[in-house]
Amino acid sequence: MTVSANTKLYGLIGNPTAHSLSPLLFSSLAELMGHNLLYTTFTVAVGDDALAKAVAGGYELGIGGFNITAPFKEKVIPYLAEMDEAAVQIGAVNTLLRGEHGFIGYNTDHIGLWRALKAAEIELEDAKVLLMGAGGAARAAAYACGDKGANTVLVFNRSNKRAARLVNDMNGYFGGNRFKIVTDLDDEQLGQSDLVAIKCTSPAADSWLEMVINPQIYERITAAMDINYHSEEMFFLKTVVKAGGKAYNGLMMLLHQGIAAYELWHHVDVPCEIKDKIAARLAAV
Repeated sequence: MTVSANTKLYGLIGNPTAHSLSPLLFSSLAELMGHNLLYTTFTVAVGDDALAKAVAGGYELGIGGFNITAPFKEKVIPYLAEMDEAAVQIGAVNTLLRGEHGFIGYNTDHIGLWRALKAAEIELEDAKVLLMGAGGAARAAAYACGDKGANTVLVFNRSNKRAARLVNDMNGYFGGNRFKIVTDLDDEQLGQSDLVAIKCTSPAADSWLEMVINPQIYERITAAMDINYHSEEMFFLKTVVKAGGKAYNGLMMLLHQGIAAYELWHHVDVPCEIKDKIAARLAAV
């Protein structure tokens, strides 16, 4: 690609960002879709007003859009001109689109999760879901479960207060009582039916999760996804596979949430053959 005065700049705001696969993902999309853009990462300081300055400065400099990652998915909200309805309900933003008076906040994590599950032939409709975590990523996963018709969503988190907020918010938005808190990962609270497990806790919490989950529960997990994309060798997914279930890391969620963001920025539909080529590039890293 030849950089010119017409080249648009996009980027990722987070801290840290050095590990991110987003530059590979979006640069590949631009190459294969024939768009004139550059994509890079912006490591923004945590605290003070650095995030506010980064968002305002990016808009004034004409940056085409941003992705937002930890720890800013919730913190960025006060600095946006508008928010998409799904982002409002989730309470977290991972994509910024230029609007007339500032950036508009979207959440494509719920789209990415659903598309990744669908590609793996894991159905959310009428499913009983065990959702581990209650942070921004878990809220996006919960929204996907509610939106796609999960029968029951059992939320397990180290902080019951945060889990209660998620459950109350989702039941209030979707109606009914499909979302429930569980305080122990055992048969008494989870029941006897098969489970789809979605793990949204950080890798740092894996050793804690290993201690608190009843080993017998793995036998009832028919399919599991850990949203972390370097997690296939971690205890949780390995144990699901050993017990006979299907298990996937978050690489395809990363792909699909990124494609959804790209489609928002450029008002396009990314063809399946391009998705497959980018998936191969990500998997090879």
